[in-house]
Amino acid sequence: MKKFTGVREVVLTNEEIDHLKGKRIVWTDSINLNDLVINEYVAIKDCQGNYSSFKYRFDGEKLVKLKYEKISNAQIGDIEPKNVKQEMLFDLLQNDEIPIKLVTGTMGSGKTYIAVNYALHKIQHDKNKFKKIVYIRNNVEVKDTVALGALPNGIKDKLLPFILPIQDCLGGNPQQLEFLERSGAIEYVHLGHVRGRSFSNSVIIVSESNNLTRDHVKLLIGRVGENSIIIFEGDTSQTDKKVFETDSGIEALRYVLAGNPLFGAVDLDKSERSRVAELSNLF
Repeated sequence: MKKFTGVREVVLTNEEIDHLKGKRIVWTDSINLNDLVINEYVAIKDCQGNYSSFKYRFDGEKLVKLKYEKISNAQIGDIEPKNVKQEMLFDLLQNDEIPIKLVTGTMGSGKTYIAVNYALHKIQHDKNKFKKIVYIRNNVEVKDTVALGALPNGIKDKLLPFILPIQDCLGGNPQQLEFLERSGAIEYVHLGHVRGRSFSNSVIIVSESNNLTRDHVKLLIGRVGENSIIIFEGDTSQTDKKVFETDSGIEALRYVLAGNPLFGAVDLDKSERSRVAELSNLF
């Protein structure tokens, strides 16, 4: 069985692509709807491997065109997708009918950046429904590095090394992050402290989900209360302990929830951080 990534790429001839133009409902012999699962995305490519302008989500009955707007918040301003897969991610994030969202992808592909800024967009533009961001991360250090040992002071200082990616997503400005903290717009939660919690009216971001097990994912989904969504983001090529490779929470999400109408996934495969960062894929 082919691994479910949330995105299906279909190669069509130029004649078949021309046939799609002007059609409100997509149908072609080269796209077998019985092969798709609900909320799976479809990207149409030509025979040279170039993406066409046709991108869809399967709603369980038919292919529907992507529907999304730019993301906007007071911290960063306007954000728009930079590639086809990011367009699909924007569509997934902005669909409140899909509360469990998985975004995977290579380093620099925009997983954390887009998720954090989308969460800010939601709590600023949909204040009646979403009150805060809940940021959860398993505090696992990069494999083959030496731990610094115990850190002083409270929970915020102990989690600070794992919170800094949010600051980077806000342009590297610590004042922006401090403002969100003071206003109660963001709560940091250590994975080991989530049992018994219930998060309602929240955008829950589970960062570095590559360092989760199946039981972790089960626990986290069980914390989702009314009017909340949960975004799992991570890169399975960056797992930092063997247990997360043999008992991958991300793979469990794909296997258990693929085809469930409450679940959607997008796998980003292009680094947008910089030309230098893109070279990391060569290793």
